[in-house]
Amino acid sequence: MTTLTYSEFPIKSVWQRDGKIWTPRKRGFSIGRLTHVPTTSGEDYYLRLLLNIQMDYANFEDIKTDACFTPWLLQDDREFIDALNERLFAILLVSNSLSRPDIVWENCWLQLSDDILHRHQRHLNMNVMFDEDIMNFTLSDIEDIIHSYGKSLQEYPPMSIPSGSNYSMQDA
Repeated sequence: MTTLTYSEFPIKSVWQRDGKIWTPRKRGFSIGRLTHVPTTSGEDYYLRLLLNIQMDYANFEDIKTDACFTPWLLQDDREFIDALNERLFAILLVSNSLSRPDIVWENCWLQLSDDILHRHQRHLNMNVMFDEDIMNFTLSDIEDIIHSYGKSLQEYPPMSIPSGSNYSMQDA
């Protein structure tokens, strides 16, 4: 069993491709990226939601049992509101509904990033983040969403794109 949640693995561990195992990070600090799971994915979405807040599962049966006894998991609709905000912006981008997506981004990034600081305070014990970092994390989330439509933020200049340096999975 582990003392880490799913979202803490890339922060405190490094994935070894050759051995296909997680090993403890020896030095440095890195913010890892996890695969985006849309709310429409059903069980996969709820599984990821549960794994992001719970730990110490020995097997899939434990996860299913815990899910049955965790009614508070979805009582706070914050997760859905944030997902809707990011998804709406992504859909507006993909559908070419925005004549100046960069202007909309500049005026709305703070609302779109509402959950970013909360997530990082909870998972990384980061109480303070710079605006640039919050923007990068939010852009990364939006990039993940529009990637599911076969698009990229690079297709919408002069729209900002996330800086890759914040998302390194290397053992620095």
